[in-house]
Amino acid sequence: MLEAATAEAQSVLRAAGIDAASAAEEEQLRSSIDLSREVPGLVEAGSSSWQSLVKGSRSIEVDYLNGEIVLLGRIHGIRTPINSALQRIANDFAHNGAAPRSWSIEQMQKVIDEEIHRAA
Repeated sequence: MLEAATAEAQSVLRAAGIDAASAAEEEQLRSSIDLSREVPGLVEAGSSSWQSLVKGSRSIEVDYLNGEIVLLGRIHGIRTPINSALQRIANDFAHNGAAPRSWSIEQMQKVIDEEIHRAA
């Protein structure tokens, strides 16, 4: 699922003429930053989206992440059903106060498969 969403995003960015870092470049950058320090009393947190859901925030930055890929895809004539489905799922989670990981991978895959079928 992640690989497919990333592949969609890469196709859209190429079509839009946006030069994005390759996976190797990103890995090299991440490996050069030491984030291994433990902070006493701090529980390891997830992504900012995960944190928004945990806090019960009714909004999430998915429109600025997957949503931008969906928008650029529309502008450049590239289908983005996976990013569109992920955007919808994340917004539904936030609007309904759902906890992170409250759906199984199979539930998410079903919504993504429906979106892919609808976009075909």
